[in-house]
Amino acid sequence: PITALALYPHGPYLLSGSEDETIRAWSLELADQVDEIQMGVTVTCLGTELGEDSIFSCANQRLDFWTITHLYRQHTTIGHNITAIKNRSGGFPGRFPVRAACSCADGTVRLICPDTGEIITSLLLGRGQQVADFDYCLPREALLVLTKRGDLLKANALTNPMEAQWEVLASRQTSQLCCLCIYTHIVDKELTHSRWLEAVARGSEGKIRILGVKDNDR
Repeated sequence: PITALALYPHGPYLLSGSEDETIRAWSLELADQVDEIQMGVTVTCLGTELGEDSIFSCANQRLDFWTITHLYRQHTTIGHNITAIKNRSGGFPGRFPVRAACSCADGTVRLICPDTGEIITSLLLGRGQQVADFDYCLPREALLVLTKRGDLLKANALTNPMEAQWEVLASRQTSQLCCLCIYTHIVDKELTHSRWLEAVARGSEGKIRILGVKDNDR
């Protein structure tokens, strides 16, 4: 029988004390045990503080303090299994921010700031659809997604949630697509960066193309 319970201070886990003189860690995502410590005495109380690396346990007249050691730390919580991650920096370090785009098992693509772990925006596909491949063009703030049924769509990454701008259904294609990759060639770095800043300020990818300057970028 379980004699004590506490939330693990990092991530979706539980700590339990049992009459078999153990402390166990349980994953709420896997619904299974992930660690075990033999105590030699039955633990009757467990305590933690969210975000801290300290745990205390009580057993009879014994009080133990534990320090958690990490091979890594959780950076952000997505909430669903990640199927792919792609990092993008615009090709010019220091001018464009670094972004990570990840596809998830719930049929979404999320855009994340790697520095902070903040989820900037998300694209949710229709019911039952899954992502086969995707790519993100940071200078254009555009996301292209290929679904597993072969549909291709483009979304505006400057809105939250992302807004689909156009879609090509698999039924309109002569052969089904299986993967995609965005090829970017920037002619004028300064101009491209200024257009990106303008687009971010106005919240529209379309503004990148209609600032009255000839567009030679590809």
